[in-house]
Amino acid sequence: MFSELKIREFFDRVASSDPTPGGGSVAALNVAAGCSCALLMANVTLGKEKFAGVQNEVHKIVVELEEIKKEAMVLMDLDKDAYDSVVAAFKMKKESDPEKEARKKAIFTATVKSTEVPVKIAETAIAASSIILKLVEIANKKAVSDSLTGLFNCYAGAVSSIAVARLNLSGTWDNPEIKANFISKVKALELEIENALEDIKKAMTANLSS
Repeated sequence: MFSELKIREFFDRVASSDPTPGGGSVAALNVAAGCSCALLMANVTLGKEKFAGVQNEVHKIVVELEEIKKEAMVLMDLDKDAYDSVVAAFKMKKESDPEKEARKKAIFTATVKSTEVPVKIAETAIAASSIILKLVEIANKKAVSDSLTGLFNCYAGAVSSIAVARLNLSGTWDNPEIKANFISKVKALELEIENALEDIKKAMTANLSS
């Protein structure tokens, strides 16, 4: 599992000629890193008398971000599984008509899976961004730069996973309706994350003005 590798080993594997881990896994890693940075801000807020009025809200945020972080780390490996399924499908025999039909179906199923995963990564990134923006408003400002770092990591995770999804959607699909649904979802996610970026920039200006 990629999430269990040492940092140096993971990045060495990304840099190698092996196709996995690749951009999708790194995008998921960005989301997990973003959540972790925000959790730092949350954890230096919990238990502080100065922030007694927001303890319940911050605790809820911690639970939510821990769950998203966990999901993002799972998605690091699911991205590899999705890619491997595509490769395996293309390697299937295609000598007889039944073999060709089975291969065609397998390729389509694998392509759908390899598009679902980056879309899910983008969704987790956007969900995390929304939560972290709330945290920035109420938590310990001494750690606000950590949450802002987390927000930019989530943004990177979203736009890069959307790029992966768009690549998978660039080819011909056997089911145009399913492809169209994915394209529509990706466009909506792009709009959401770009709107979130504006909010992130505003949060940075409001909290880190010199």
